[in-house]
Amino acid sequence: MENELKTLKIILRSGLTKNEIKTVIYLLEKEDKIINESIPEMALALGFTTSNTSRTIKNLKKNHIIADKKTGGIFVKSIRFWKKEDEK
Repeated sequence: MENELKTLKIILRSGLTKNEIKTVIYLLEKEDKIINESIPEMALALGFTTSNTSRTIKNLKKNHIIADKKTGGIFVKSIRFWKKEDEK
């Protein structure tokens, strides 16, 4: 329970939007750490438009929450790296 509270506090401090939080939760719930889904597939699963999903993924990358894997796909970075761009 303590770890969940710590994670929740970090998520709240990171200043994520509702769509960004929903996307991160979706990615964290995946069994594989590397997500190879296309933007349209994610958009369909999340109930977002393709353009909103693309923008959300771009913002999550910009804020160091997710990253591209060199071999393809994306992954959620460790919570200790989560920062808003203006905090760097």
